[in-house]
Amino acid sequence: MDDACVVVKTNPFSPTLAADIRAKVFYAAPGISEVVVDAAGGKLTLTMRQPLPAMAQVAIEDLVRRMATRTIVAEKVLESYSGGGMQTTDPHPEAIARGLLWLAGPGTCVLGDTLSRLFEYFDAWFTRLAGQCQAESFRFPTLIPSQLLARVDYFKSFPHSLSLVYHLPENIPAIERFSTTACCAEDGKLNVSPADLAGGEYLLSPAVCFHYYQVLAGKKLDRLHVATAIGKSFRYESGNMRGLERLWDFSMREIIFVGREDDVLAKRQFTMEALSRFTRELGLAGLMEKANDPFFVGNFSLQASFQSALDLKYELRLDLPYQRGTLAVGSFNYHQAFFGKAFDITLADGAPVRTACTAFGVERWLAAVLAQYGCDPVRWPEPLRLAVTG
Repeated sequence: MDDACVVVKTNPFSPTLAADIRAKVFYAAPGISEVVVDAAGGKLTLTMRQPLPAMAQVAIEDLVRRMATRTIVAEKVLESYSGGGMQTTDPHPEAIARGLLWLAGPGTCVLGDTLSRLFEYFDAWFTRLAGQCQAESFRFPTLIPSQLLARVDYFKSFPHSLSLVYHLPENIPAIERFSTTACCAEDGKLNVSPADLAGGEYLLSPAVCFHYYQVLAGKKLDRLHVATAIGKSFRYESGNMRGLERLWDFSMREIIFVGREDDVLAKRQFTMEALSRFTRELGLAGLMEKANDPFFVGNFSLQASFQSALDLKYELRLDLPYQRGTLAVGSFNYHQAFFGKAFDITLADGAPVRTACTAFGVERWLAAVLAQYGCDPVRWPEPLRLAVTG
């Protein structure tokens, strides 16, 4: 069927909530391909690939009502960066035509040689920054235990983005039945009965830092500990998944700080200042601002307000001119004593440690370069051009 537009009326709400509400609406029903938000008019316009169920419309109205119970203060901009990019159109079609990029499916991509070299350039810079923080290097698994995510309340805060892992059971008849009957339906989904699956003990990891807190669990620390790792992270984002900007399967480099409050906050500040200089040197347009995490509806208003009030999260956001918006490419987070308490990590005096982390979504940096400077490396800032051409 052709796409159809559906208008959902709500009470007017704060424009500061528009982006978060738009992101959550995609989870209300399958087949939503676009959402246009009119906060002042209390109207959501949905582009649908299939009819919107009546119960989904009620759920959307309830979603807006619950998220709007608190007004989130507009994010405070700490710094702005100007750039020399002249690109104004979506770079993805040209990137695909040039062989820079292949979109393998919703939320997944393949990087060609040029973008792989650019990826390595950025990650090498982030790794040097970690070295300046005296970080130890780690390699963490892609799988993460369900019990670990439960320990950090991830199921309550971000249930919508989870990627569950299942496998065939230790059952020969079930395995043989699968080998002879399994196939993919027209929609690409594997045709298998849930009764023939086992698992649930693991998920695909949504972040890198959780593994490090597990390494330190139950330990007493007498100094600041700093770790760095790059790993694959997985966050299912429904209709929000678009090109390189928002992937289901993406690469995250983190620098993790564990110790006393003054020490971890000083390291976080050091990385923020370093990233500001780096962004200016590259001529990338954007801003540094106070931010909050994309909590699910039930926890959104309270936790987002809490983060904002206590300056717990900052983001480096780079311009996407063709979208007339920005994209978070780095985050600088302070968790207070949350992980120290959750994993029983203490200081020498028995008090729970404080933690912070600086995280970079590497593919998002590539997205920002293409969005601002286009797909021809000749037009890129000199450090980036040299990184891919030698």
